[in-house]
Amino acid sequence: MRRLTPLGAALALLFSPLGGMVHADENIQFIKGELRDAPRSRKGRGLSSWTPKQVEIRFWENIYRLEAKNAMYMDRHGGREYVDGIRTQLSRIPAGSRTDIMKRFLGISYSYKVKEDPETPASRKVRHQRRFESLVRDYHDLAQREHSQNNNTTYAQLFATIRSLANVGPEGEKLAAELRRLAPTNSHVHSDYSQDLLDSGKVEEAVYAAERSIELNPLSPEPHRTLAQAKYQAEDYRGSYQAAKNAVKLNPKDSISFAIMKLSKSRVDNLDETTIDEIDEIPDVASSMGLVGLSQMASNTIDARDRASLLD
Repeated sequence: MRRLTPLGAALALLFSPLGGMVHADENIQFIKGELRDAPRSRKGRGLSSWTPKQVEIRFWENIYRLEAKNAMYMDRHGGREYVDGIRTQLSRIPAGSRTDIMKRFLGISYSYKVKEDPETPASRKVRHQRRFESLVRDYHDLAQREHSQNNNTTYAQLFATIRSLANVGPEGEKLAAELRRLAPTNSHVHSDYSQDLLDSGKVEEAVYAAERSIELNPLSPEPHRTLAQAKYQAEDYRGSYQAAKNAVKLNPKDSISFAIMKLSKSRVDNLDETTIDEIDEIPDVASSMGLVGLSQMASNTIDARDRASLLD
């Protein structure tokens, strides 16, 4: 996304998840270490033995680590608000449930790390693959219950941050596909998967995944934006324009969707009676870039880092 992330994370802050600053030296020390949160680890070492404060610290350490690891991916998803977004989402969860959610993140993060480590023995990989899938399904079920019983979508949004456990590229696409399989009704997961497919040049599949995300949640701007990008790359400029227009309606400050709208309209005469000048606030990025820059951004001929640089 300028946006396009799931649950498996952990943030280490030296402050409450709802405010504060992390000390860099302690964060670095944590990154060099290894999470000890496997429920079956030796007595006194497992996540179940941690105090709520210890869980909170480990959670925020992991979140900051993931933000640094996926800075380019996060930026494409409007992700410079990644940490603030998670902090806001946690504030919408009952205080008594926050530690449980953080533990779920840590458990998933640990299992994912072990199962993806090339040095992990095959038998242990299999065990942690099963554990990873079990933890993800449990959290997905919780998110569904909260949505259906309490109309609380925050759990589902936090679930999507699991995607940030993997880097951009094949690794991210693989994880996004796993999450899509394990949480088939989570619109955020489908949106992330669509962006990963698009980054890999799988345009037709990206269109399908974005449309599925929109079907599940038509009020989320992210899949509309990804759909606009994919349709532009497929040279379906009318479809690209309409998808970008829908994204801008949902988020008037979405500079990427506005840019695609402007570029798509330049490719087709009499595309729409509605002029883009009617949008209340023209985002700075889109208004300052020429058609060449916009075209580069909407195309897949440059890598994601170059696209991020264009946005910067």
